[in-house]
Amino acid sequence: MGHLCCRTKERPPPRARVVFVPPAQPISVSGWRRARALMDYFCAKVEGGFGGRYVLDRQDDPVSGRHGCAFFFWDLKEKKKVVLKMNVIYDYTDMSDPDDSLFPKNGMDILLWSGVRHPSIVRIDGIYSTTNLPGYAPTSGLKGFFLEFCYGGDMWSLPRMLTEPEVQRLNGPIYYEDSEAVFMPFIKNVLEGIKCLHDRGFAHTDIKSENICISRGEDGNAKATIIDVDRLLDFHGNPQYEVERSGDLYIVSGIIRRLIPEPSPEVLELDRYLSSFECGEKERHALNAEQALRLYAKWEAAHGPGMRVKLLPSPSPPQHLIDAYARKADGDKFDGRSHTDTEETRDTNGDDCRGRHCSVPVQANGKTVLRSLGGWVSAGSLWINAQVAKEYGLPGPWVRIQNWHDV
Repeated sequence: MGHLCCRTKERPPPRARVVFVPPAQPISVSGWRRARALMDYFCAKVEGGFGGRYVLDRQDDPVSGRHGCAFFFWDLKEKKKVVLKMNVIYDYTDMSDPDDSLFPKNGMDILLWSGVRHPSIVRIDGIYSTTNLPGYAPTSGLKGFFLEFCYGGDMWSLPRMLTEPEVQRLNGPIYYEDSEAVFMPFIKNVLEGIKCLHDRGFAHTDIKSENICISRGEDGNAKATIIDVDRLLDFHGNPQYEVERSGDLYIVSGIIRRLIPEPSPEVLELDRYLSSFECGEKERHALNAEQALRLYAKWEAAHGPGMRVKLLPSPSPPQHLIDAYARKADGDKFDGRSHTDTEETRDTNGDDCRGRHCSVPVQANGKTVLRSLGGWVSAGSLWINAQVAKEYGLPGPWVRIQNWHDV
């Protein structure tokens, strides 16, 4: 079954133990293929639910990380692109603390249920989880988080983004000597996001350039957004975790040095404060985001607010998908993978197989029998959509799989 939960005012009571966990991490080529098929299955479940609201953007390759994989979906209701991050690996500490659906809980759960909202912290809109994975134990399950889409790349790619023709047309040429004025407002975004977390008793614990992405703010200007909050730590003033809070700020020093090769005295003062955590144990002191922002204010007083870089709006879904989703309100059938409604997309006995039970075929055997995702079918149980087969270069029409051994 699939389960969607969104943030409510009251956090659900804790459960006794974790029940559902992802299947074991793949350790071989065949294991990786099986894992990828499992990810495809999860995406197909998302596409099949929510009344066709979410459609996988097959032009954007998924991005793999330490804890899982991020897929890009079109949200046809909001007419925007979103990220679905599916977790396939959890840290040991997560395994002792279940969420309300008895899945392991990590930092994204903490951020969602705490209600933290800040322009410089990635927005988490909901959770989708599913159990009873075909071919796996009953306790196997997968869980994904719907996140806002940051389409401007990460902090390392920021200088390259500024040279793109679209950005240059909106802002005019941006020169080397402007680097401090351009990059410092992004540093302010990061410091404000860290302060928001620290003020609420959380440490990010994984701040780095790759986990700071560029997105478009409501004013049309580019801003830095802290992402990848899987390892969020709830310290709430516990002195033993002070090192994690200071570590969040210390990393910002390295980002400043990378982006601003010829810093002004005010930037140097901010950098010295942030990098002071690197000193030996006797000289080391706890860093404070509020103090860092006071030093940033000194730079702002001397140099002004800096340059704000305008960005184009985030890409919108293809119009034919938006139109098809809108028609659904009038009772039309909808398949997010196809924008046409023809008799070819229906099975031979009149049943419609466009919902969550229709898997996308990935390989063929001859010209008649098609195989579902990862081979997870039982004899005589699945119909294959000819339109989907055509998109994958596979033959049609729909056929019923009669014998597992023939697939």
